[in-house]
Amino acid sequence: MSMMPPPLPRAAKPRPTNNVDRDSTVRGTNDDATVSKLSCVELGYLKDDFVRYFVRRPVKRAPIINRGYFSRVAAMRLFLDAYLAAESEKPKQIVSLGCGFDTTVFQLKAAGQCPARYIEVDYQQVTSKKADIIRHTECLRSLLEPLEGG
Repeated sequence: MSMMPPPLPRAAKPRPTNNVDRDSTVRGTNDDATVSKLSCVELGYLKDDFVRYFVRRPVKRAPIINRGYFSRVAAMRLFLDAYLAAESEKPKQIVSLGCGFDTTVFQLKAAGQCPARYIEVDYQQVTSKKADIIRHTECLRSLLEPLEGG
């Protein structure tokens, strides 16, 4: 009986060597997440009337990706809904770190559920691109106009 040696490990993808490369890699996750969310929406896993404005080229994801993304979004929405429904004497606020092209603020505004403050934080390149899309998309802009100057 002869034994085969174990297979050689695959070469790992090169890791970013500096902060600029790492930042670019992190910013790239925004596009991937947004495309994945749109894939879920198009297949009926999620309802989101706003994500399509942030995707240039839709891509149908594998079922496991759709189910995983659905689970993540659904879990976050359960926590968010519970927080917004909880009694509080103080005004509610949400701070979304690494928000990317997240559309939660639009969904909350459209449903009349937006808290007193909704703050999004991300890389300047991401927030600038998001702001530009909002500026050029009437249905997005109209939901946020009452927030300007506030």
